[in-house]
Amino acid sequence: MKSEKNLYDFYPELLETDLKLHDEITVKKSEMIKGNRTTRGDGDYGFIDWGDMPSGTYSSQTITSASSTSWITMSDTSHLADKHCGATAATNIALYYANRGYNNLKINNSEIDTFKAVHKIIGNGPVMMIAEGTKQYFKDRGYSLSSSSVDDFSNMKSAADNDEIQVVLLADGIFNWHWILAVGYRQYNSGGDYMRIVNGWDNTIDIFYKVNSGSVWISATKYWVN
Repeated sequence: MKSEKNLYDFYPELLETDLKLHDEITVKKSEMIKGNRTTRGDGDYGFIDWGDMPSGTYSSQTITSASSTSWITMSDTSHLADKHCGATAATNIALYYANRGYNNLKINNSEIDTFKAVHKIIGNGPVMMIAEGTKQYFKDRGYSLSSSSVDDFSNMKSAADNDEIQVVLLADGIFNWHWILAVGYRQYNSGGDYMRIVNGWDNTIDIFYKVNSGSVWISATKYWVN
């Protein structure tokens, strides 16, 4: 008796793992779930310099040692990698905790050497998840890193108040994603929620992101060393 053919007999490629397609669908689904939030698609993700922030009274917090950390940027390593905001963000987590006293996280006291080691694990982008790779790097260097998802600004504030660094994935369009670090917040009494960020492009924490303005907040994760 001849067996009945199914869809996969005619389209065997459907059985193949396609991580790129999976990532694209995941981003699109996240945008749809958040609903009615639009992006400008202009490539700057809506980031705001310190001097361009609104006036008025606000509450704020910045995590310990953020201002004294020497952050690596994507331009520092453009000769080594491509579309590497994920690896850059993971490296900056390591550099931040090295500045907090976990000295073995910084290889040869060099930001570039540290990036090279992290990049071997994270790889080029775009990547949708960096938590496991970041934890693996910490483990390789003798430390245990934990993480937990952050789903709204209230929890983002709590994490900053608890001195926990956070990684945020933003979308400036269905194919434009960017990993940043959240190192604090500013919340205006008159309304307006802002993350204080390390954007991966500039070695400064004096840049802000107004939540879901200019780009969509896809996901966020807080990290701490056990």
